Amino acid sequence: GDAQRLTGARASANLFSVLGVNAARGRVFTADEDQPERDAVVVLSHGLWTRVFGADPAIVGRSVEFSGRRREVIGVMP
Repeated sequence: GDAQRLTGARASANLFSVLGVNAARGRVFTADEDQPERDAVVVLSHGLWTRVFGADPAIVGRSVEFSGRRREVIGVMP
């Protein structure tokens, strides 16, 4: 599809446990993924998942491109 400008942020593996939330679909980051060059994964917000990906229930495990880099969707937040 067409390219879209999205806002994102880097997050450490413990962010979600500190906030007391977990993924509604899939999972959140692991400590292993919190290392340079091992961060080719992404967790989507619920809003982005519904707006851009049509709330596709098969999004987890799919490869998407962000900032010119392929990343695997590992989770969707509530």
